[in-house]
Amino acid sequence: MNHQREVKHYPALNLYKIKKVLEHESLVRNLAKQVRTLTFDPVENDLHCFNLTGDLTGIEDLPSVVEDFVKLMNTGMRKTIEDLYRIQTLPKISMTASAYVKGDFLLCHDDLCSDRHIAFVYYLSEDWNEDDGGALRFFDYDEDFKCYHRIKFWYEDVSVLS
Repeated sequence: MNHQREVKHYPALNLYKIKKVLEHESLVRNLAKQVRTLTFDPVENDLHCFNLTGDLTGIEDLPSVVEDFVKLMNTGMRKTIEDLYRIQTLPKISMTASAYVKGDFLLCHDDLCSDRHIAFVYYLSEDWNEDDGGALRFFDYDEDFKCYHRIKFWYEDVSVLS
């Protein structure tokens, strides 16, 4: 899993889009398939309604590809993120998987947590299209707060936010 990744930086947002986190499409498909076998619990409040796993770093007997992905994020991707943001990450990286079905939602929010400096999103919905809704969206604005650029994320993109 050690290969060249395509990285795009959006300086105004301090956001990076990283492509090809996993080298082969078959790994992405297998990861998506194995993630679907995990236990998800519903979580709901005024900002969101979806299904969520526990912290993947603390789950015993993860499926092999999910376990390998967790290891990758804790090693190679951790180093990439530290290099991009010029930071030292905490010793423990927490990760969860979320599943959304029709009617689920996640409203705009700031994503600040006391133990989180960096957040990431990795889409595994191969058959998703823009008409389905639910895409992570960011907007660049000019000094008059007019949107001049919309940043889109697709299947296999990892977005990393500070």
